[in-house]
Amino acid sequence: MEESIESKIRELENRINILEQRIDRIEKIIDEIYVLLRAHL
Repeated sequence: MEESIESKIRELENRINILEQRIDRIEKIIDEIYVLLRAHL
């Protein structure tokens, strides 16, 4: 039982890390779009 809880925690940590990486990429894309929009104004 305990080991399965630990493995579930590890699985959640892995998912959180993946989500954080996706968020970082989205933020970079938003920054690039913002720069492009500013250049056209």
